[in-house]
Amino acid sequence: MKTKKELQEHCSQYINGINLSQCNIWEKRFVNSCKEEDYQFNYYRNVFYKGYDEEKIPFRTIKELISTGANLPHILPKNYSQLLELHLKQLKELSHTKGIYRIDVRKGIDLQEIADDISDTMRAFFAAAAYGLTIDELIRGQYPDITSYYLSFTPVLTAAIQQGKSETIEAVKEVLTSENNVGILTQSLITAIESNNNEELHTLLLNVLRAAKLQEGLRQSIVECGNEYSLSFYKQMLDVIAEEGLLRYSSVRRSVQTWAGIGYESVTDKDIKTIFEGIHLFLTNPEERVKAYTDPNALLVYVALYTAGAEDFSIAQRDALQLIDGDTPLQNRIAAIYYLDRSSHFKVTDHFEFFAKHLDDPFTKAFFIEQLSGTAREEKYEYGKVDCVSEKQRELFQKFFDEIAKWEKEVKNNTDFTFKGFEWFNIRLSHEHFINALWVLACQMKTQETIDHILLEKMPNWGVHFIRYYNYSQEDEKKNPLYTFMKEYYPLGSPEARRQFLVKNIFSYEKEGFDFLLTFFSKEEFTTTDVKEIEKKLKSKVSDTRSMAVRVLLTLPYEQLKASYERLQTTKGDYITAALTELREGSKQLTKDFAPISEEASTTAPTTYPGAEGGYGLYKTGDIPIIKLSDPFLTKNDSQSFLGKVFNKITGKKRADASSVFTYTIDELHKLYTELEKIIEDNADKEYKSYWGGTQTIGDSYLSFTSDEHTLDTLPYPELWKGFLAAHPLKDEDLLGIDIMLSVLDDSYSREIVELDADNYPFKNVKDIESWKYTSHFQLIIQTLLDDLGKKNPSLIFRQAYTLLALIFFHCPTNKYIRNYRYGSNDNGHVFHSRLFHMAMRFAEKTGGQTKSSNSSQI
Repeated sequence: MKTKKELQEHCSQYINGINLSQCNIWEKRFVNSCKEEDYQFNYYRNVFYKGYDEEKIPFRTIKELISTGANLPHILPKNYSQLLELHLKQLKELSHTKGIYRIDVRKGIDLQEIADDISDTMRAFFAAAAYGLTIDELIRGQYPDITSYYLSFTPVLTAAIQQGKSETIEAVKEVLTSENNVGILTQSLITAIESNNNEELHTLLLNVLRAAKLQEGLRQSIVECGNEYSLSFYKQMLDVIAEEGLLRYSSVRRSVQTWAGIGYESVTDKDIKTIFEGIHLFLTNPEERVKAYTDPNALLVYVALYTAGAEDFSIAQRDALQLIDGDTPLQNRIAAIYYLDRSSHFKVTDHFEFFAKHLDDPFTKAFFIEQLSGTAREEKYEYGKVDCVSEKQRELFQKFFDEIAKWEKEVKNNTDFTFKGFEWFNIRLSHEHFINALWVLACQMKTQETIDHILLEKMPNWGVHFIRYYNYSQEDEKKNPLYTFMKEYYPLGSPEARRQFLVKNIFSYEKEGFDFLLTFFSKEEFTTTDVKEIEKKLKSKVSDTRSMAVRVLLTLPYEQLKASYERLQTTKGDYITAALTELREGSKQLTKDFAPISEEASTTAPTTYPGAEGGYGLYKTGDIPIIKLSDPFLTKNDSQSFLGKVFNKITGKKRADASSVFTYTIDELHKLYTELEKIIEDNADKEYKSYWGGTQTIGDSYLSFTSDEHTLDTLPYPELWKGFLAAHPLKDEDLLGIDIMLSVLDDSYSREIVELDADNYPFKNVKDIESWKYTSHFQLIIQTLLDDLGKKNPSLIFRQAYTLLALIFFHCPTNKYIRNYRYGSNDNGHVFHSRLFHMAMRFAEKTGGQTKSSNSSQI
């Protein structure tokens, strides 16, 4: 397998060999971006995004896009370019919803909505070509992690499988069926198989699922994303789950929730069973959906809509809107709203006429406002780059505007709209939701009335997009929403609204935004009331706010500034005197008019204090002694510090020795672990309810407590772990060392090894260690015992932690740790950044304080 360094060198040579003069616009952007990132692909960037006034993709079909060179013919080898074109044509069959709740929707999706996915697909092919990775290497997982998971090679593998070359299919079959180490079954390969309609590979992957009895991670990798790709595979997978009874596994139950987009916290096993059986039924028998729409069980209504969208979102959207519009039970309408919300592809601006009929229903209205607020994030609204509406639309928009503005006064900030008959429905409306929704309407109406309403709002510090003062590309300081707002919309407001907008909101901005808004103050005529509002800021405990207020006051015409100064002279406040001084310093005329008139005041010399050389009059100066650190493990007592001699006496060691911390070798600990593993394997299918309410089994990849107390008794089936400890008793001094050793072993992705030159250090000269399947189970038991020990005998843990810190400080020859990744690459860092050092520090700090408290109480 090639090393990370070799792949990186190939990448730089490959990209520098590209002739940019022959490249199309997309190719140039990819090449230039990669060069800017030092020949890396560790970034997210949409190649279609050009600027705030541009659409992401100026095309409506994949065919149009490919015609402009989206298959990257000048920067990809011919076979990769052909594969990319093949995959782009397949995209409409796949789901493109992302996030924790990523319900799958197909068809009826605008190209604009999947621009990020298309860009990522093109980037994956470019990265594979630049690194010189072959299809066979990608299939077998024979490459180190070179992108830090910023991209997946799934699209390349998907296209290769779809192409159907015999050598490609055979290589995939080998990885799935061979008992030898012919390759690694990566997540990219799993999802590539799921993305195709190759029935033979589907069957083999589902056989792996059947065989993964105790491999919870593998099962989750196959099942959780199985809904997002080929519908054919999804339906077959549902059959296997039903036939094999796989719903008993927590990973499968979690996957069902993920498919349907139902929240994790409040779902019972009964609900999950209902969801799964509904999905299975409705995808197998679509005609059953119509019956479900009138069913009193709202959860089945939601599942029926979900399965309709999994096949064609346009149909699901039509059905959901009909349910909201129809004479159906309220809980069914709520389920329909919830589906549209979860789909992430519903365009509220396409359905204004529909929502105008439902403004009397608080749930539908809350959904409408939330969706309209989300629309405000779109660049054309964020930057106000929209056309005026027609006269007919203006009436409709005014109706919406008036209703939302009226409701804004009635609804408290962060109000939750929930429904008992469908517990998962929850829409929270905050102040910023109302402002954003009103802005979408106001920026298209462009009337003084609507703009005044916007200007008179007290804007939250975050969440309102059209007045933020920064842009993501940083290409042009004028390309930020606030600049556009102040240039094109602010002038439309009345003088009073403009003044109040400035006074209410300027103090919410940081330096750049504040400086920008400050330029508008001199253009307005502020009233005494406005000025008094600014003066209130001089009483703020925040010095930056007071400084801003001074700068704002200094923009006023002199007569107003003078009147303000005179008022402040009679105002009580801790910071007023300092503000008066700053105002005089900022205005020559103020300094002249309010100069000290008393001869005594003008001639009195200010009190002076010594500077740094005199200790500011607070302390005596002198040389700070340099503390010399002494190694407590030195063997020559005549050169040791007193602390070192005491340390040697406590430990009984004359040279660097770790046995007082690590009482087990790796082999001895593995032997002990093997006994625990037998217990876990024998009881792997036993189920229990975790503290969070989920159903887990003993054989899952991790163990959970059953309550918020962390004791052996609150671990599931405590008799198992107590029996293990009775058969293999551990001493108090064993626990910290075992916990640290297990923390090194528990990371299946990488191994972090610190090299210490000390006797009895278990990781001395160790380069890597095999993973132990149930390391996390073992560690949870040890940590439970260790927590108890920390309460009973903190001084023991403190002595061990201190010993380990001394070893790290004095006996780490390289002062570095090495991290070996599972794919063979590695990196390193300073030992003080290592997990070992941080664990030792954490235990020393925690138990050091407890030791002091214990000693104090004894005294």
